[in-house]
Amino acid sequence: MFQSCASDIILEMPRAFLQHLAVMVTIVSAGYAAYSAQRILVARQADAGTDGGYRLFLPDGPSVRLLALGQQVTLADAYWLRFVQYIGSPEAMRDGLPQAFELADLITDVDPLYGYAYQAAGVALNSAKRLDESDAILAKGMHNVGDRWQLPFYLAFNHWYERNDLATGASYLQRAAAVPGAPNLVREMVARLSSAAGQADAAVAYFENLLLSTDEPGLRERLEERLLELRIERDLVRLEDLIAQYKAQFGAPPPDLDELVGRGLVAVPVSPSGSPYRYDPSTGQIEPPEGKRLSRPVRTARSDN
Repeated sequence: MFQSCASDIILEMPRAFLQHLAVMVTIVSAGYAAYSAQRILVARQADAGTDGGYRLFLPDGPSVRLLALGQQVTLADAYWLRFVQYIGSPEAMRDGLPQAFELADLITDVDPLYGYAYQAAGVALNSAKRLDESDAILAKGMHNVGDRWQLPFYLAFNHWYERNDLATGASYLQRAAAVPGAPNLVREMVARLSSAAGQADAAVAYFENLLLSTDEPGLRERLEERLLELRIERDLVRLEDLIAQYKAQFGAPPPDLDELVGRGLVAVPVSPSGSPYRYDPSTGQIEPPEGKRLSRPVRTARSDN
């Protein structure tokens, strides 16, 4: 009898009230799911290894999406905030962002249309030298969000700059250029890949573009450090080319860099930090400023041959 009365009461409730109740249940459920996700994410596991690091406990992406009760975007945003915190944490940066891909993969499983997550994760993984993972999240983004020219653009950089695979890099640049709304910069960079100096210019332009489209402080700091390094590399490539031309003409390296002024050099450059480059006239070798080490050897015309 009680069940019958309850059914009668429910049937007599206004439809608007029932719809409102359903919405409230959905919001509460989604809020609890987001809260639970955050609790899972912030939990730290004491590492039994020697590095004193920690690991995030991350749930299975497809399962989370299934349980999100229509609130996938809200839940993906909660995970995204944790991603931003993670890539800026000293522990994760020290360890090379070991779970950045796993976290980005989770975000984009929950919301496959989260275009900016693919972009930022691809850049962060590149900066941590996790190129295969960067490739994977960018390729996933190209599959799910085909209208973002930045995704093949960033993949191009991974290939032509990081791996010196110009053919694959140019192919991705052409795909980026074909996306409606892609800037002229993308088309211009295809032509630049034919020379070492052009590659250095393209790399600087690439990171300048990244900074214009990145707001997260932790990621911007990493990009600014990389851009400083690339500007130094660009200067070294130009100087090495001019030193090689001088040596080919006169049979010996120039006695100092001032000899290059007027021979393709307007003035002797200084590094972006204001320190002079180091030059050895006995060997013709040019090096970064004192105390500055590049993360990889400078790729000049001679090293490409």
